[in-house]
Amino acid sequence: MADSDTATVAVRVDKSIKREWENRVSESQDYGSLSHLVRTAVQKEIRDEYSVADTTTTDSGESGSDPEMLDAVESLQGQIASVQAQIDEIQKDTQSEAAYELEQVLLELLPAVPEPESNELLTPHGPDLSSVAVTARDIADRIGANRDRVSGACDRLADETGYIRKAVNEDTGTAYYWREE
Repeated sequence: MADSDTATVAVRVDKSIKREWENRVSESQDYGSLSHLVRTAVQKEIRDEYSVADTTTTDSGESGSDPEMLDAVESLQGQIASVQAQIDEIQKDTQSEAAYELEQVLLELLPAVPEPESNELLTPHGPDLSSVAVTARDIADRIGANRDRVSGACDRLADETGYIRKAVNEDTGTAYYWREE
């Protein structure tokens, strides 16, 4: 590799370290020479690409993989995964509670319409829906909530309950919601 695009970098190390590096080269098929080992190590350092096996040391300070250390790391990884699963479950519960609370607010805010008028609202071109029903956007703006969340909650209530109704004006595509009395 002696061409004009290369440079020599001299590094002074203790003789025992040089022997350790030479042993690593001779024991491993990953490195063709001591220079190759050093270049690879420097590149890994620059890119911060060390694996657990690359960074473990033995009691004598020699580099290598320590089975006990690897087991401990794997155990920690398992514990971290378990904690993450618990956090995910808590977030899911929190989101469910928030959705429930939003649905309770919606039940209070949806206008009550007597049943006979409700049947008229089911026709696509029925009476002006805005006079007796509200949109998810109206409610979201009123309570300062996310419009998509309010729309989803209104749709769930309309699908899952027998007294929350939904009608979509075919001319405008706007969905209106109300509760039957």
